[in-house]
Amino acid sequence: MYRKDRVYNFLERCVSHIGYADIKNGFNGIGTTEISEAINIDRTNCSKELNKLVNEGKVLKIEGRPVKFFPTKKVNELFNLEVTETSIKKLSDFCSAENSINAFDKVIGNQGSLKMAIEKACAAMIYPPHGLNTILSGETGTGKTMFAEIMYKFAKSHGILSKDAPFIIFNCSEYSDNPQLLLSTLFGFKKGSFTGAENDQEGLVSKANNGILFLDEIHRLSSEGQEMLFHLIDTGNYRKLGDNDTYNSSKVLIIGATTEPLESVLLSTFLRRIPMVIDLPNISDRGMDERLELISIFFNLEFDKIQKPITIKKSVLKSLLGYQCVGNVGQLKADINLICARSYLDSISNHEERIQVTKKVLPSYILEGILNADKNREIDFLLDKLKGDLVIDGTSMPKTLINSQMWYKRLDKNASLSTIKKELEQSILEEYPSSPYNRMEHENIFKVIEPSIYYEVDIILKIAERKLQKNFSKRTYIAFAMHINSLINQPVVHSGIDINIEELKAKYSQELEVARLVKKHLEFELGIEFSPEEEYLFALFLSMDEHNSEANESKRVGLLLMAHGNGVAKNIAKVANSLLDTDHTHALDMQLEKRVDEFYLEFEDTANEVNEGNGILIMTDMGSLNSFGELYTEKTGVPTRTINFLSTPFVLEALRKTLISDYKLDEIYTEVKEIMHAYVEGNVKKSKIKKEPREVIITTCLTGQGAAITLANFLRNSISLISKYNIE
Repeated sequence: MYRKDRVYNFLERCVSHIGYADIKNGFNGIGTTEISEAINIDRTNCSKELNKLVNEGKVLKIEGRPVKFFPTKKVNELFNLEVTETSIKKLSDFCSAENSINAFDKVIGNQGSLKMAIEKACAAMIYPPHGLNTILSGETGTGKTMFAEIMYKFAKSHGILSKDAPFIIFNCSEYSDNPQLLLSTLFGFKKGSFTGAENDQEGLVSKANNGILFLDEIHRLSSEGQEMLFHLIDTGNYRKLGDNDTYNSSKVLIIGATTEPLESVLLSTFLRRIPMVIDLPNISDRGMDERLELISIFFNLEFDKIQKPITIKKSVLKSLLGYQCVGNVGQLKADINLICARSYLDSISNHEERIQVTKKVLPSYILEGILNADKNREIDFLLDKLKGDLVIDGTSMPKTLINSQMWYKRLDKNASLSTIKKELEQSILEEYPSSPYNRMEHENIFKVIEPSIYYEVDIILKIAERKLQKNFSKRTYIAFAMHINSLINQPVVHSGIDINIEELKAKYSQELEVARLVKKHLEFELGIEFSPEEEYLFALFLSMDEHNSEANESKRVGLLLMAHGNGVAKNIAKVANSLLDTDHTHALDMQLEKRVDEFYLEFEDTANEVNEGNGILIMTDMGSLNSFGELYTEKTGVPTRTINFLSTPFVLEALRKTLISDYKLDEIYTEVKEIMHAYVEGNVKKSKIKKEPREVIITTCLTGQGAAITLANFLRNSISLISKYNIE
């Protein structure tokens, strides 16, 4: 690969995650120093290659100190522009044109539950010559009207409709009891066609000419009305009510919306004229991450009205995430409006500058959301990412509160093979069973993974299982499909990890051979070309689930929990095993009346079963149980390590690591202890925080070449008051 190509490919990878909001909020490109250091080439040479790319029109130069760069193709994609200039002052200048971006980019769930709906909508709008007539189907409150308006904005921004094209909304239920009035409103009427028709009148079809007519509750349209409408669709002509002689013409795109099953409420002849049907999901089917983002945005809308900071307690968020929101997004918005109104009243009564949203203002039906056991795991997973309460104060754009970054983006580019494999295994064990993806049936999987991708991965992994004589878990199937989905939806089809190829060939030669087959199959079936390096990462995926093979069953560290009392250890083990879909955690409970020597014999029998040949990690609650491991090692020679602390989060951490065959006993013991110590020390520090804040001066340096240290020393030596007043 030429040096220039290396520079360009790295620049593309760097900005693959950048979106409209990032640029609007100040992102301004990548500097020469960052690129040269990352790909290990001389800065002067890197600058030369970047300038060549600018001259070729592939890269945009952003003027300033330092000069930065951004791929031109990415600008075209984000803002729907054909950029001709080679340099600009700042990227955010492109944000000034509101219609220059894809209108759907701002929709919550555009890469999740609404992805398929949005792809259909975009296809319907841009299909030659004037788009496809469409029906939006979904329950009340799912956002059909708003979705239609975004389709209209999308069509205008892409030049399918003119900037002044009309968007006419009509709710067919308003006149459903008077079909004649409904039809006259739609198609217009001729003077004298009915009592009160004193003049000729244009209808909404005429007003929507060269634009979109949105018919809400289209199922309320009579059979006669549907026939008149499909005649308009077929010919572009229609008659006014009472006019049997004259045809009028109108070039109008129909978008209908209904809450009813289509086949039971619309004529089959009418449905045939509507080639595009888009289903909008209920809020309960949209995933907790999207619901949390909706909650954040609706609270931001309330902040815009009242201009007071709003603090939402975690318990309130848990209730809002868990309650049965039968009216969907519309009800959620209304409920948050009510909650803020009650909280605002409290703040006025208590003379507070901030609004505190607590459980006391929640209606009972929302409070009951905290009892939604089916969703509690998912909700806890989300809220664990949120540090403290949610504060809405207008200082930041509302955005999703979970980290959706793919696992490979967390790795250092030059990470060792064992580190990459551990990160991959840890990710599969952590993310997929603890997130909305853990219980996925097909309809849920397809909200985040394109069906064509999932099916091809499903096919090729079944072939790989036969060739490798092993079985992959459901979570591995999903993780691999998510990985492929992520690669396909980024500009450079490569995860960007450098893998030690010789080491990989030595350890996983069979998997590497099958990975070539996997890569070839996916490229052919999905019509995309992966980078040659990607097959090495595929090989690591194929090395997963080694513990399912009898040959490798002896490689893991055993995990045994022990506690005093009835069921303490067994209950924790049951929770941990359930969350990670395994039976690897074993447990013993010592009844208080039992003698220690008797219980030790019971422990010894269990330890013999738990031992898989790589040692046993023992976690206990207290007392004499702490010495069992040491005694067992002396008698049998089987290595053990004991952690004198039994708590579900730390058991989960230990279980994740013991499930990974590459982890050694001492390694797991050390890492779990470090996490425990960090947790305890963190709580101790919190309890010892001084009430009086310390004065601090911060010096920074963009280049990382030591200017900050020099500046700090200069200040210390020049200003005696710094030491006198104990300024850090």
